[in-house]
Amino acid sequence: MTKLYLTFFLLYVTLSSWATHIVGGELQMETLRSSLYGGTHRVYLNLYFDDVNGNRGADDPNVTVSVFRKRDNARMGDVVLPRLTDEIIPYSNPLCSASAASLRTRLIRYSSEVIFRQDVFNDEQGYYLVWERCCRNNIINNIVSPSSAGTVFYLEMPALFQNNRVFVNSSPRFETVKGDFICINKPFSFDFSATDTDGDSLAYSLVTPLNGYSTTVQPAPLARGSSAYPAVSWGAGYLAINAIPGNPPLTINPRTGRLSVIATQLGLYVFSVMVEEFRAGRKIGLVRRDFQLKVIDCPMSAAPKVMARELGKRNFYRAGETIEMSVGQERCIDLFFTDQDANSRLNLKVNPLYPTPLDFKLNLSQVTITNAGDTVKAQICLAECAESFDGRPLRFQVIASDESCPLPQHDTLTISVFVRPRPNQIPQVSTTLANNRATVSMGTLLQFNIDGLDLDPDSIRLEAQGRGFTLASVGMSFTPSRGLGQARSPFQWTPICSAVRNEPYIVDFYVIDLRCGRNRKDSVSVELRATGRPSRTPSIETTLPGNTATVVMEGTAGQPVRFNVNARDPDNDPLTLTGNGRGFTLASAGMSWQDRSGTGTVSGPFEWIPSCDLMEGLPEKTFIIDFVTEDNSCNPNRFDTVKVELTIRDQMVDYAFTPPNVFTPNDDGKNDYFAIDDLPIDNCLEQFEYIEIYNRWGKQVFRDTKPNFRWTGEHISTGQFYYHIKYTKRQFKGVVNLLR
Repeated sequence: MTKLYLTFFLLYVTLSSWATHIVGGELQMETLRSSLYGGTHRVYLNLYFDDVNGNRGADDPNVTVSVFRKRDNARMGDVVLPRLTDEIIPYSNPLCSASAASLRTRLIRYSSEVIFRQDVFNDEQGYYLVWERCCRNNIINNIVSPSSAGTVFYLEMPALFQNNRVFVNSSPRFETVKGDFICINKPFSFDFSATDTDGDSLAYSLVTPLNGYSTTVQPAPLARGSSAYPAVSWGAGYLAINAIPGNPPLTINPRTGRLSVIATQLGLYVFSVMVEEFRAGRKIGLVRRDFQLKVIDCPMSAAPKVMARELGKRNFYRAGETIEMSVGQERCIDLFFTDQDANSRLNLKVNPLYPTPLDFKLNLSQVTITNAGDTVKAQICLAECAESFDGRPLRFQVIASDESCPLPQHDTLTISVFVRPRPNQIPQVSTTLANNRATVSMGTLLQFNIDGLDLDPDSIRLEAQGRGFTLASVGMSFTPSRGLGQARSPFQWTPICSAVRNEPYIVDFYVIDLRCGRNRKDSVSVELRATGRPSRTPSIETTLPGNTATVVMEGTAGQPVRFNVNARDPDNDPLTLTGNGRGFTLASAGMSWQDRSGTGTVSGPFEWIPSCDLMEGLPEKTFIIDFVTEDNSCNPNRFDTVKVELTIRDQMVDYAFTPPNVFTPNDDGKNDYFAIDDLPIDNCLEQFEYIEIYNRWGKQVFRDTKPNFRWTGEHISTGQFYYHIKYTKRQFKGVVNLLR
């Protein structure tokens, strides 16, 4: 995959081959990825090449597209696009290829990925891409000296960074053209539309093709920047709006891009279409496409003919009439097709006008007229749901198309049918629940049926919907059902505890008539309440006096806190017992507790051995635990709670101590080692880390990490030594003398 960064100039490239070969084509740019650094795009050049009259030596293996800034025509860089694909373009009707053996067009597509940097391509007036090549097809009739006329492919794009934001845009993309031709004095239309992936609005117009600066001497120059590229010279009597003479001449629909013409002169004609893209009412870019169409003298062929006749009638249907039918009778219409051309194959199609879609069946999609003037028969039947239910007749077109070249000839018959609709009564829905109201205790089953009735009878469906809630969320169960004329569905509810509330639940039940999608329906609502069982409030207590405790840390841990939590229910109901820390989980604090359940009474032990890491550097911290018991009555008074407060406090430390300043290691059992017995004890904030002893030259002679150290001065001579005692936050220094 080739990627080029357009932030510099590439070398000038000159191609020397020359021939008359260009039918037309256009540039295209597609955004692949976009970022603040740069946008990755794919640039295409689509070249239509005359495969009959063109010189294959002019089939370039690659092309060079140049990019310019609109403000001053400054060159931003050049992109070499290698050939990507090469294929013959088909005709709209493949059978027509033999009718224009001298007309065969090849589509050669060149492409490469390009990165446009946002900080470079940010000029508000935008940029344009250009490619030039000589020469055009030498048998073109409507321009002067076509064999020496050049071609310019031109595309404008907006700045890629606007209003401090990345501006993402892909150019309009023309659809691939067909290799069609025009029959003289016959209506012709041609799809020349484009699509825009960004959803921009597109406007089409016919413009004069550009000639540019290429010549027969220099057929493939590196494009130069210009605000006004030279255009081709029209022949006498030709203009952009009369590029193909006719009655009417070649025109384009400015909104759809569809070309149309009734050509009155034979020949090969070049033209150019410009499509402009608009976003929020502002023009942001354009693409020009050149192309050519040939007008030939086609073999004469007759258009087919469509006729219709109602079953049982002798006269054929006449346009403007309305056929009347009733439900219950056979609603079919005989169709007749004829053609004055022998061996003519006709394609049949029904195009509904009202309503769309129309429910029908056409028994044949294609017929063959063997002998000139023969008639073949088909039939269209309206389905059960095709009714004039709103008082309007059904309207549809029956279209027969032959396989004439380059475009099929056809005949269209518009038929209007009024089908008297069947009566359609509103269905009825009801429930077997008395007064459509009920109050249900938690855990108790409520069930009733929902009945639907349709007197026509039609197929009906039963549905249910809770107002502001889903049935399953509160334990309700309903299975939708269907039936012909009547249907029944059961409803069940065993209220769950969370469903108990003061407000009622409203459930709407519907019966829907399914006739032909024009559904009529009826509804009924029921009001349901859920209540808890009668029950007294449970109670909860702990064996911890006052439900509070304060633990003074001893060293880096505290004394254990142990107590039991007891819950009781006076009605001997099932109970749950849970413990929850406020702002913490019990496990994260190292507390030992398991939630429990039982009947009547529930108890559980609590244990906690606090550690310094829970202090988080504070001298004191309090933990609050809520122990909750709940019975299964689902009443509002089913809870009881006890709050326990546990405080841990760091012990106070006295940092005054008296170290000895001399010791005599002579093994007399007296003062034989250096030790400090009254060192400050550890707490959560301060812990003993080490003691180090140095001689007077700074050499370490002793080190220990235990506060109950003993230095005997072994193998050390008499002298003065310096000690360094390190705690977490404090340190102490002093002098000790060793005497022997």
